[in-house]
Amino acid sequence: MMKKFTIALSLFGLSLLAFNAKAQDDKPQVKSYIGISSGLSYPLGLFKSTDYNNNKSGFGKKGVVIALDGSFKLYNNLSLTTIFSYQDHGQLNNNDETILSNGYRASYNDYTSTVTGSNRYTSLALMLGPQYSFLFGKFTVDARVFGGFIKSLSTPQVEVDLTDFDNKFSYFTQYSSSSIKLAYGGGVGLRYNITDGIGFALRETLYNTVSDGLKIENSTRTTTAGRVQTRLPITEAQTTLGILFNL
Repeated sequence: MMKKFTIALSLFGLSLLAFNAKAQDDKPQVKSYIGISSGLSYPLGLFKSTDYNNNKSGFGKKGVVIALDGSFKLYNNLSLTTIFSYQDHGQLNNNDETILSNGYRASYNDYTSTVTGSNRYTSLALMLGPQYSFLFGKFTVDARVFGGFIKSLSTPQVEVDLTDFDNKFSYFTQYSSSSIKLAYGGGVGLRYNITDGIGFALRETLYNTVSDGLKIENSTRTTTAGRVQTRLPITEAQTTLGILFNL
């Protein structure tokens, strides 16, 4: 009798273990993935400002972003995520050139001024950091923070021509920058798995350069009156939609 009871108890214990293992298999699990996305990038703060009197104003515009990202599971709901993105924040428009032209003319007390802008705000960003995920069936909510750098490919080059009341000319240039700066940021995202292998992701991401931002160089001037931009802080928010491939 005791032997039968022991056998029955053992079978019951094995059944519980099997049930628990099955329940664990059925429970949603965080997965590693790689993905590609695109969307809109919005300049914020000084990067967006069009204030002539602030030397760090960037006159940045809403633009496009294309990003590659990957997440690699470390433990339970914690992953290591990396992002590589390209963003374009436009160029100086006619209104921007007018603001700058009027500002320089007033600063130098000149008769005429002409401002010509060329090149665009284009840059690359590479970020790395932890990501924590909350699972709700086929939906996953991600929260992440990261650090890395932003590499400027180009910034607007600004050429200024001034003529004073004695018909004397002066000319100087704010050069396009290709500098690199450390940056940090964070973001939240919502993922939906269509199948075990493929899903979609909607994300909101914020980037910010450390310290004073990108270095801007200028041609030699005989006077430093008026606007002289030597630094450009970059702050941007990105909204993207992309496709993911679960690993």
